Amino acid sequence: PVQRIQLVINQHFSRPAGVDVTPAGIFVADGYGNRRVVHYSLDGKFIKTWGTFGDVGGVLGDPLLLYGPRGIVVDSQNNVLVSDTGNKRVVKYTSDGVFVQQWGGSGSVEGQFREPCGVAMDANDGVYVADVWNQRVQEFDRAGSYVAQWPVVGWESEAPVNKPYLAIGSQGSVYVTQPDYH
Repeated sequence: PVQRIQLVINQHFSRPAGVDVTPAGIFVADGYGNRRVVHYSLDGKFIKTWGTFGDVGGVLGDPLLLYGPRGIVVDSQNNVLVSDTGNKRVVKYTSDGVFVQQWGGSGSVEGQFREPCGVAMDANDGVYVADVWNQRVQEFDRAGSYVAQWPVVGWESEAPVNKPYLAIGSQGSVYVTQPDYH
């Protein structure tokens, strides 16, 4: 049977977008208002937060400046990957908020992003990113190196509310949402 636990967290969020729950805790991408990552224990106790508002201009820059963290996923090594939508990149931190690496930057060539939103991970720590305004999903290996991409019909809108998310099924299938098409 599935155990259901409801945590009431006394924290002021501003458009929280992504959440991942692992044995290392609960991680929340606190979107466009607070522009940070928040970490809680599994019983809902606040541990720490990292990140502050900042625009790096679409290039790889200060990893603690976040401009719209959306998707969040934790890998098998307890690294936290965040799609920093406004800064057009993916940033990897330890579960303590220490910077590990970043990749992307603004653009349309392989490995770059125009609007990275959802982020998901497969059983081998392969990373999948919803690169919305480029109308594609991009796949990266655990080190952040580009692997492949494929188009997604229906992501042609650049509306601010068109923020798709991803999930990986148990057999490795990649599932995408299409908000503009409900």
